[in-house]
Amino acid sequence: MVKTVVVSGASGLLGRAVYETFKKYDVDTIGLAHSRVSGDLVKLDLTNQSQVEEFFDKTQPNFFIHCAAERRPDVAENDKGHTDNINVQVPEFLAKQCAKHNCDLIYICTDYIFDGTSPPYQVDSEPNPLNHYGVSKLEGERAIHKVYPRAISVRVPVLYGDVQYPGESAINTLVTTVKQTDKNKVVDHHATRFPTHVKDIAQSLYELTEKISNKDTAFPNIIHISSDKALTKYDMCKVFGKILDVNIDHLEPELEVPKDATALRPENCELCTTETLDLGISPCSTNFEDWFKSHLKAKADIY
Repeated sequence: MVKTVVVSGASGLLGRAVYETFKKYDVDTIGLAHSRVSGDLVKLDLTNQSQVEEFFDKTQPNFFIHCAAERRPDVAENDKGHTDNINVQVPEFLAKQCAKHNCDLIYICTDYIFDGTSPPYQVDSEPNPLNHYGVSKLEGERAIHKVYPRAISVRVPVLYGDVQYPGESAINTLVTTVKQTDKNKVVDHHATRFPTHVKDIAQSLYELTEKISNKDTAFPNIIHISSDKALTKYDMCKVFGKILDVNIDHLEPELEVPKDATALRPENCELCTTETLDLGISPCSTNFEDWFKSHLKAKADIY
C-alpha cells in the first residue's frame, strides 16, 4: 500500500492530474508548487537545498514524483543556465535526498531525448537530443541514476488535458490557433506526435507506485508511457476545426522544418511501451477527439 506521496509541480498540467489521481485513491499526498500555490498545495522552492532538506526531514515521504521542470524548448534554448538548474541540478539533489530517506523517486522525462530518426524507441535506445530542453532532461535522468540507481525515469510525449489556460499545453493552445480565423498561420505538419492525456499518465504512475509498494516485480529504472495515436499539429487542428465547426483555411501546413527555428524538434519520437504494458500497467486509453469534444463543450470560454 502506498503511504505518503509527494508530487512536485502540482500546480502544473501533469502535476495537478497526478496529485488529484492519488488523492482520489485516498493516498496521503502532498502537492508542491512554487509560483502558483493554491488550495492545499505546499509552497517550496526546489532550488533552495536547505528548504528541500528540511522538507524531507519533516515529511519522510515514501514516494517523490518529480513533475516540475522547464518544459518549453524555446525558453530552454535561450536560457540554458536556468534550464540546467531546474532540469538537472534540482532532480540530482532530490535524488540524493530520496536515497538518504529511502524514498522511491519517479522522475518525469521526455521523448525529446531522442532525435526522431529511428522510431519506435525502446527504453535502451541511444538518446540523441536535438535541443537543449532534451539535453537537460537527459542529463537530469542520468544524474538521478548516478546518485540513486533505484530511481525510475518515466519518459512521456507531448501532453494535453484540462488546462487552466491554453498555454499550459502545446496541444491545447492549438485550439486558440484554430479559433483565430483572422490570423494566418503556418502549422507543423511534418513532425509526428503522440499526444497523451495527463490523466492516463497519472493513472499509470499510481499503478506503478502500487506495484512498487507491493513488490510485485523488479522494476526497470526507465519506463515509457505514451498513447499510440499518431498526429501532427496540423492533424490536431483539423480535429479541432471539425469539433468547433470552424474552417481552417487560415492555417497552412508546414511540411519542412523551418530554417529559423529557435529549438529544433525531432520528427518522430514514438516511445515503445511494450515493456510498460508487460509490467501490468494500463495502456493510455483516452480518445483524443472524443475527449476534446467534451472538453471544448465544457470549457470553451478559456480559449
